[in-house]
Formats: sequence, C-alpha cells, structure tokens
Amino acid sequence: QLWRNASTQGLLKKNIQIDTRNAGVRYKTFPYPIRNVVGRVHVTDDLWTFRDFVGQNDSSVVRAFGDWLPAGSPHNNGHNVGELRAEFVATDIPCDEELRTALPPGPQQIWKSLRPTGHVDHAKMKLNFREDMSKPKIDIVVTQNRKKDDPARRSLELQPTWFPLRMHRVTGIVDYKNNGTFQLHNLH
Repeated sequence: QLWRNASTQGLLKKNIQIDTRNAGVRYKTFPYPIRNVVGRVHVTDDLWTFRDFVGQNDSSVVRAFGDWLPAGSPHNNGHNVGELRAEFVATDIPCDEELRTALPPGPQQIWKSLRPTGHVDHAKMKLNFREDMSKPKIDIVVTQNRKKDDPARRSLELQPTWFPLRMHRVTGIVDYKNNGTFQLHNLH
C-alpha cells in the first residue's frame, strides 16, 4: 500500500508486506545455507523488519528476526548510514565442515582449538552491520545442555588441542565476542 495525502505533508507513505515460502538464504558474511525458509518482511515507510523467519540446514532449525534502517531514517536516530540488526537462533546444529567454513575467522580459530564433533543444542548469533563498517559485528553464544545420560539424544564431543583427551557428551557454554575473545562456562 502506497499513499500520499495532505496528512502526510506530501511524503510518500509505504506499508508493504512480503511473505516468503520455500526460499533459501546464504548470507555473504556467514555463508551457511538455510533452506525451506518461510517468514515475513514488513516495510513501514523506511523501516524494514523481518520476523518469524524459520528455515533448515540438515537437522538444524534456524529462526531469525531483525531490522534494516536506511541512512537518514528517523528510526535510525538520523544517522547518515544504514544499519542492519539481526539475530539468529539455531537448534540441533551438526558440527560439520559446512558450518566450520561458514564461520568468520575468529570462531574458526576456536573451532580449530576445540575440534568439535556431533551436534550442538542451541546457538544464538547477534549481527550488527552499519554501512560505515568494514565488516559486521558478530557475537555468538553456543549452549550445550543435553542430559549426559540420555542416549537417544545427539551429543557433542570435543578434542581440544590443549587437552590430551577427547571429551564425550560435553555440556556447557561457549561465548564468542566480536573482539575475538571467547570464554568457556560450566564445561563438563
């Protein structure tokens, strides 16, 4: 819906809704392919929001939501650069080569150090990108909390380069910050 009238002071107003079904996404900065995507993009004037996006990669289910704020938008506090803010939440993620190669260099180093195999329960990635940035800001929190005594559930194993033994049915949290640091919490 597009309109212009006296109440809009001559400005073109927009209200557009785009529904996706059976789409695919492969973001340039994080090229992990997500298939069978359904979701909704809503454009209100210059504010673009995407909500209720759900897709798959192998056994993993990925959910996403976020906003695009164009340069000069009143929703963007008048900044002269556009900004993308997005959050991705994934569950039952296979630790495979496709995921490893999609990761940015910092998380790839963590992968190389921990050498994971199996499946991760839950991961949340926050992405923020402004047009004046050379690369996006990405924070990732990976949580593994499956019950160790549940053989029917998929598990995660680690074989860290700095620890001589393989760790089976691992639980805990890996918290990666955009500045290149990571912390391990409650690793069992």
